[in-house]
Amino acid sequence: MQDSRQQSNTISGILYALSGTALFSIKPIIIKLAYQSGSEELEAITLLTLRMLFTLPFYLLIGWLMLKRNKSTKNNINARLLLGISATGFCGYYLAAYLDIWGLQYISAQLERMTLFVYPTIVALLSFILFKQRITLNMVLATLLTYAGIAAMYYQESLLTTEHVAKGMSLIALAALSFAFYMVFSKGYIQKIGSRLFTSIAMLASSVFIFIHFLISQPLESLILSTELYLIIAIIAIPCTVVPSFLISEAIARIGPSKTSIANGSGPMITLIAAISILGEPFSMIYLLGMGLIITGIYLLSRQS
Repeated sequence: MQDSRQQSNTISGILYALSGTALFSIKPIIIKLAYQSGSEELEAITLLTLRMLFTLPFYLLIGWLMLKRNKSTKNNINARLLLGISATGFCGYYLAAYLDIWGLQYISAQLERMTLFVYPTIVALLSFILFKQRITLNMVLATLLTYAGIAAMYYQESLLTTEHVAKGMSLIALAALSFAFYMVFSKGYIQKIGSRLFTSIAMLASSVFIFIHFLISQPLESLILSTELYLIIAIIAIPCTVVPSFLISEAIARIGPSKTSIANGSGPMITLIAAISILGEPFSMIYLLGMGLIITGIYLLSRQS
């Protein structure tokens, strides 16, 4: 009975991870469309702020329902727990999201997605540094292969367009690092209060950081955009943020951060196909080589998990 339940949790966890990954993988395509919509002054923090304004009611409602349904969980919530979840949300849903949206101004959706895709190697390295988990040969080979793949894709993109590629790449790499911290530290909180309540609190906390950033850096008038842009941002917000955030958190609860990050292997191919067919981004054999190295590296890493 126990084995059957564990197997069921594993299968459903993988399905949640794959579904969340598919929706997250479409997000950079929609963000690029927002930048290409004709609004030259659209700032990353403005886009992120509007996205959070669209998502906020969903997280408030779901968080309230979870607290109402489980009063024992409500009694276990204290200031220390809220502070820890807020810090985790800061890494995963404010800092990583902001750096990602900012970086997408300068590089292709393909390079962005593949750079973010290396975060399982960062998760493994952080687990070694913070929790003394052993380093295996597969981990070393996986890291070397993934970064060689990123280097190949960066080289190709720098040939196609030399303007701000290094800046965009650096921003996305920092986003991957920040999201890896989120993946490492979220599991403990999810086990304490459940994935849905954790996601709601983390998202609400990140919204505070986002709104403070916006109010400091932008005038309120910058929120006034075209109807087309509002529609695009609504798509970014609900099917590409709210839904996958709960799916990924539920996957972490069922199969852990390492397996969840590995299950995200379908993401780059989804982004690749959409980037070429919708955005008309160029593709070459060097891109294919880089992608192959990265996917091979992540596969090797999965062998130890």
